Amino acid sequence: VEIQVKHKGTFSREMFLSIPWEECVMDYEKSFIKLRRKIKLPGFRPGKVPKQVLVNQYQPLIEAEFLEHNIQTYYQRALKNEEIEPINKAKVSDVEFNYGQTFTFKTSFDVEPEIILPKLKKNKLNVVKPVYETDEEDVSFAIEEFRRSHTKVETVENGAQTDDYILCDLQETDLTGNPLIGQKIEKQYLKVGDLHLSDETNAALKGIKSGDMRPITMESGDNKSYYQVNVINVERHTLPEVNNEFVTQIDPEVSDVAAWKEKIREAIAKRYEARSEEQFSQHIIDAYIQYVNPEYPESMADAYLDSLIEDVRQSGDKVKDENKLREMFRPS
Repeated sequence: VEIQVKHKGTFSREMFLSIPWEECVMDYEKSFIKLRRKIKLPGFRPGKVPKQVLVNQYQPLIEAEFLEHNIQTYYQRALKNEEIEPINKAKVSDVEFNYGQTFTFKTSFDVEPEIILPKLKKNKLNVVKPVYETDEEDVSFAIEEFRRSHTKVETVENGAQTDDYILCDLQETDLTGNPLIGQKIEKQYLKVGDLHLSDETNAALKGIKSGDMRPITMESGDNKSYYQVNVINVERHTLPEVNNEFVTQIDPEVSDVAAWKEKIREAIAKRYEARSEEQFSQHIIDAYIQYVNPEYPESMADAYLDSLIEDVRQSGDKVKDENKLREMFRPS
């Protein structure tokens, strides 16, 4: 197989492949056999149509079958042989194939830019390492997370009170109480006394029990929405007291609350240091890129943007305006 690679600018490459007939005849025969099994002609059993009959009637189909299944194979072999790693999908052109003759085609693709890092003098890059200090608020927040994860949940039979949680279905209604079709929220928690609820709504929720139905009004600024609360259960959540017994259940390696808090403080400090190092490394990379100002092919930017948009979709977010998103994040 003859391979010629031409440089077309800084990033673009053209690769010409020339495959002698003796190198591709076996692949051609495989394509012929595969197509032969599919074609049915009157007077012949399936798969037993004489070769010359098929060639006379279906030569273009045989060639198309061969090209479809082998261009990519020969292309990948050539890349491996030349130790080339494209960054985009190659464009195939100038395909020349005739039975018994040399098979030729051309591919066009981009490669990663070759970046030569310059020698830098001391203090050439202005990069600041972010520093995060652990304080008591961090420790308290972590402790509250532990307490919440070990909450004791009890069912309330005698009616909801302040700080109780109501598990319910919320059916949105119009002003007169008629349900709005398709506007039902199932298994939603409401906390009695929640500051996000109006005094009127909190008052309506007090005393409510499992199986009750009660209308409430939700307010957001000047907007009001009306719901019927269908109560599934009323729960009282009790957070555990932070004492030696609790902390030894959480971490048997500590002996008391003070030792546990210190261990939490050290863990937070380690996370902060790791975050600081990660951001510092990224700042160095960003500063280096800005200093070197490397060129890159458009296909590289397009691949990055394709990956970014796919990540957004995979996260469940809707891409409202793909072109606007591409423009916003396209490297300048």
